Amino acid sequence: MLKLSLRDVRSHIGRYVLTFLAVAIGVAFIGGVTTLTDTITKTFDDLFADVNEGTDAVVRGPAQFEVGGEFGGGEQRPRIDESVVGQVEEVDGVAEAEASITGYTQLIDEDGDPFGNPDFGPPTFGTSWGEVDDLNPFNLVGDSRAPTRSGEVVVDKASADSLELEVGDTVRFQSPAGGGEAELVGIAKFGTADSPFGASFVMFDLATAEELLAEPGKIDSVSVVADEGVSQTQVRDRLAESLGDDYEVVTGAQITKENQDDAAQGFSFFRIFLLVFAAISIVVGGFVIYTSFSFIVAQRQRQVALLRAIGASRRQVLWSVVLEAIVVGLVASVVGYMLGVGLAALLSTVIIEDGASLTILPASVIQGLLIGTLVTLGSAFFPAWRASRVPPVAAMRSVDIDTSHRSVVRLVIGLAVLVLGVLSLVSGLSSGTIQVAGFGVFLVFTALVILGPIAARPAAATLGRPLPLVRGVVGRLAQQNAARNPKRTASTGSALMIGLGIVSLFLVFNASLRQSIDDSVDDRFSGDFVIDAGTGFMGGGLPSEVAREINDLPEVDAATGVRFGFAEVEGSSTTIGGLDPETGFDLFDVGVVDGDPSGLDADGIGVFKDKADDEGWRVGDELVVRFAETGNQTFTIVALLDTRDLTGTYVMGPEAFDANIPTAGDAQIWIRLAEGTSIEQGREAIAPLLDEFPTAELQDLNEFKSATKAQFDPFLILVNVLLALTILIAMIGIVNTLILSVVERTREIGLTRAVGASRGQIRSTIRWEALLIAAFGLVAALGIGIFFGWVFVNALKDEGFSSFVIPFRHLLIVTIVTAVLTLLAALFPAAWAGRRPILSAISER
Repeated sequence: MLKLSLRDVRSHIGRYVLTFLAVAIGVAFIGGVTTLTDTITKTFDDLFADVNEGTDAVVRGPAQFEVGGEFGGGEQRPRIDESVVGQVEEVDGVAEAEASITGYTQLIDEDGDPFGNPDFGPPTFGTSWGEVDDLNPFNLVGDSRAPTRSGEVVVDKASADSLELEVGDTVRFQSPAGGGEAELVGIAKFGTADSPFGASFVMFDLATAEELLAEPGKIDSVSVVADEGVSQTQVRDRLAESLGDDYEVVTGAQITKENQDDAAQGFSFFRIFLLVFAAISIVVGGFVIYTSFSFIVAQRQRQVALLRAIGASRRQVLWSVVLEAIVVGLVASVVGYMLGVGLAALLSTVIIEDGASLTILPASVIQGLLIGTLVTLGSAFFPAWRASRVPPVAAMRSVDIDTSHRSVVRLVIGLAVLVLGVLSLVSGLSSGTIQVAGFGVFLVFTALVILGPIAARPAAATLGRPLPLVRGVVGRLAQQNAARNPKRTASTGSALMIGLGIVSLFLVFNASLRQSIDDSVDDRFSGDFVIDAGTGFMGGGLPSEVAREINDLPEVDAATGVRFGFAEVEGSSTTIGGLDPETGFDLFDVGVVDGDPSGLDADGIGVFKDKADDEGWRVGDELVVRFAETGNQTFTIVALLDTRDLTGTYVMGPEAFDANIPTAGDAQIWIRLAEGTSIEQGREAIAPLLDEFPTAELQDLNEFKSATKAQFDPFLILVNVLLALTILIAMIGIVNTLILSVVERTREIGLTRAVGASRGQIRSTIRWEALLIAAFGLVAALGIGIFFGWVFVNALKDEGFSSFVIPFRHLLIVTIVTAVLTLLAALFPAAWAGRRPILSAISER
């Protein structure tokens, strides 16, 4: 049987082409994701090992709390006094010590536009230049020198090349302190690379870095080089003993490990996100493989019958097909993984600056090959098992009756899984447990797959009801053919349902998000302009003086800055919004339920009402809030608010913000013009005040809403591109189904031709059958997408989702594209059916 299986694979390789494609595409997806993320992780690991190679210890402020991964993760720490450098240098075993500061700085090009995008691209850093070679990962190139005073900077070579900068040029930049200019005295490489992964660096002397990026006399950390013969552990212990509990001291190895772990954590979401779509493509491929092997078994039905007739056991027949599945799955997985590695190599040249050597880990290779082979084996097992159970005489007569649509067991199991899935989905969303909600989504899809054969026959009959009226006999044949084998129709429709269902869900979610943004701005803000600082989370925003200057303009009725910072409230890390109570509550309708927002002074705080209700808090209660710079501070709840759309769960006034998060700055400034002032007049008056801040963008409300919604476009495009591969695999499933349908109905097609049907009518019948099968999957997908979208939007009302929107235009485009792809997929099976010779087709058994 082994020889027979291998001979069948060699002799009829054309049968396995579609199965091969489905497996290869899915495994290529997995191989590309794992290779790319393994390469990025390894590159970062090597990078941080090189950066900290000469560092034996680091002195820094004690960790106060850790922010969530959605904000980049990492521990929040206070800056420390520069005077500690002298104390460090006096410790026995310290050879050299140097202060360092890192913050936000963005270069400005010759047209006055910001260089880089810290929100969606590589970060833009400002740092102090290191004078100790062992502690500085940058190397000056050419006739460069280090910055020694205010008005001098060094930039990384990648940024210098992009902006066509040379030593001696004047460089413009924006830092938390505002805009500035300096002479470019040096260009530096990061080790041997022009820049670490495309990040932009502007490097100042230490005094200038303190002034622009931190506070005078404050630094982020002190790096230490130990004396020869003194280990990292020894110098760390001596420093810790000398400095006391006010500082945290770690070894260079610990710093390297922390940086590597933070980078891995940051990329873990990216890896999981891509692997989810890879898993979807593999699941869809499973349906395609199932129909492929059903087709293969159908073509070999008489061969199986003859084998059984001459003594082959059911087990031998089963294993002959299983062995073929293993061979096809393994070969396709190898080819697919190689394609994935090639894709990763291409993407790595785009994502990683100067490229990187691909990291191909044995565990990842084995994982990809096992997944592809096992999915092929699992999907092929059921057609093989079914073939082994058919009696020889029945097989010779091509008897194949599908009764899956009448299965009571299938109905009971499917409904039970559906109920469990809905309960898990609702429970997960109500409790905020994404894992439980995701499991609920998986169970709902599983239930629909189980119930598919039961729904396929009535669905095909209902969806195809207009066809006899429109296409006559051709339409009736297509309707009957689609309903004849409900299991096969359901399998093919399920592949489409999964891919298109997730596409529909994202479209509904995206449309609802965009409408909610419009509604939030229109309903909550009574003004005319918004200034976006454009500095990203680490940028610090605009100085508070900008909002005050705008407020003083005669063309402006009111302006208020909105700022955000990190803190820990009652043991949970969170973001805190900042709003000036004198103007902010006039511009924003945040719905004060209880209390008085004018009490947002140095120790007053506002809280979202639902959060307060959950925790049992009332106006007058005290909250302990922990900040990176000032540690634990006690605040009094002075107001409860019924929305957090624009401010977040917690709100402080500028006095409290300046005292506890001094470098935050305004992320946005919201403005209402004075009565009688036009939009153009207001723009002309406000714009000059922003000349010093090139990253800031003055937008009217329509421009602001459009810009906010445009931030989600890259994500939506990425999702749809990834799902396009899944839909491609589903289309392969349609080809499989139609070919299998033609094989099983060869004699029927011959008889139909004999009684007068033309080749065109046969081809038309196959095409309409394909459209009915696709319609079955599409209708289910649209229903699922709209339902899941409604559930998610309602569950996220507290997060700002105020509107549920069905994007009819986009869903119509999905429908049209699906119909076109289906017709293309049906071309070959339809042509093949139309060319079947009448006499040979009639003689088929």
